[in-house]
Amino acid sequence: LSSNSADALLSRHFDSFSGWKKMIHRASDLTAISTSQSFPGAWNPQLSGNGFIVEGTLTQIRNHSVRDSSGKRYPYVVLVLKGVKFRNRQFSERGEEIDTQFQKFTAERKGFLQRYEQKEQADPLKVTTEQFVSRIGGKALPDNYADSTRNHLHPRVPGVFEFWGESATMMANEYKEGDEIHLKTRHDSVFIDMITQHITQAKSYHGEDVIGGWGDKINAARSSFEDNTESLPLATADDDW
Repeated sequence: LSSNSADALLSRHFDSFSGWKKMIHRASDLTAISTSQSFPGAWNPQLSGNGFIVEGTLTQIRNHSVRDSSGKRYPYVVLVLKGVKFRNRQFSERGEEIDTQFQKFTAERKGFLQRYEQKEQADPLKVTTEQFVSRIGGKALPDNYADSTRNHLHPRVPGVFEFWGESATMMANEYKEGDEIHLKTRHDSVFIDMITQHITQAKSYHGEDVIGGWGDKINAARSSFEDNTESLPLATADDDW
């Protein structure tokens, strides 16, 4: 099934939901759109660093595939987030991740009357936007990842970044515009290691149950044209996308 045919199938599913366009800006905003990029050479991103803890608000999801010089295709589900905040991941000498949960405010005792005041404290693991961009290569996305989307990302649209997850893993989740996403990256990159928290509204504007509703229909439609998705950097056959 071609990408055009798959998009048509998705559109028919979307049209059956009267509240769909009120939930998102366009019917294409949720996994309906697909983009692709040609990559010179073999697709084998070289990753290093401990990675990031990322928090942001979901604005869009899309399917994206990278095709390298050998003709192999690598499919991803891309989460576009706004208002993104970053922290460093930390690991012990044995390679075990250290829990770095941080309380922004602490209670500080004042005087002798058992009076406490709330005091904001600095996060020692905070990563600024500029530091994040520098550590992933100097741009919101490295060259030849998805060049057509960079005009919609930081710094052209401040604080907006996208993160790439393996299709097989990401399709197990339901997503909607406005969801709060917490994730961890694979090393210092835009590749998703894991989704650690996903805060979503349980009901649509029409009171419909989001879980098991339109998301299942999207997954069912996509499954007809997406088959073998394996861990990066394994490829899929040309006719899978």
